Amino acid sequence: MEGIKKERRAFGVGNCMRLIALAAITLMLADPIEAAQHTKTRPAGETALTNADVLALLKASMPESIVLTKIRTAPVEKLDTSSQALVSLKEAGASATVLEAILKRSGNPPEAVAAAVPPQPTAAAPAPTSVAVVVAPPAPEVPLERQGEANYKTKGGYWSGEGKWTEATLPGPRPLPALIDRILPIVAEGGWEIANVSKDGGTISANQPISTLNGSAKVNLNVIASRTDDGGARVQLIIKAPAGSKVTDKEVKTIFTRILKALS
Repeated sequence: MEGIKKERRAFGVGNCMRLIALAAITLMLADPIEAAQHTKTRPAGETALTNADVLALLKASMPESIVLTKIRTAPVEKLDTSSQALVSLKEAGASATVLEAILKRSGNPPEAVAAAVPPQPTAAAPAPTSVAVVVAPPAPEVPLERQGEANYKTKGGYWSGEGKWTEATLPGPRPLPALIDRILPIVAEGGWEIANVSKDGGTISANQPISTLNGSAKVNLNVIASRTDDGGARVQLIIKAPAGSKVTDKEVKTIFTRILKALS
């Protein structure tokens, strides 16, 4: 009888050991699976697109189409559209199209507006019975201030800040440094304090206090010049008022008209 009791005790201890070992193996197998499941379901953080990201793409000589796609499709953005930031991007090689995409994504764009210049008429075909060639007279150029009126746009509002812009196209040839030299005194004569100039980049940044519906505010004026396919130049004028202020369209149009008329 004593021997049977011993055998039962030995059998019970052995079973307990086996159950403990089996439980330990089960936990070892379950932990990695559970950890993997937690890893898979953990949401990845989204990094905001900044000017540094755009500069890195430009320095890497990425195609413009890739830079534009990145700006337009980034889930989150913290783009700086101050005058100095735009100048830095321009000097790094950003085209007018890239700058427009950045301003548009940040909520204060100068959208690309086609210049209101009618197409140049082509020469008439010679009559079959004559060798004379009849050439139609060239169409008159549209004055720059009228182009500015036709292309005037505005976006934003009191709480988010307001952007107003226009553009006009000058016939070629128009080297950018010479064009900036011509625009610079026109801007200064309007009482604007010049903050930054890049003749090769085709940019001027200036600011001045200007009357608003709320009293006065420091308003930024950006001039962006770029070459056109025919050797001429496109001049964009952008005024941005800070949040909490309202600049009237009449006042901004007066500023734009004065600059473009002086360039005519």
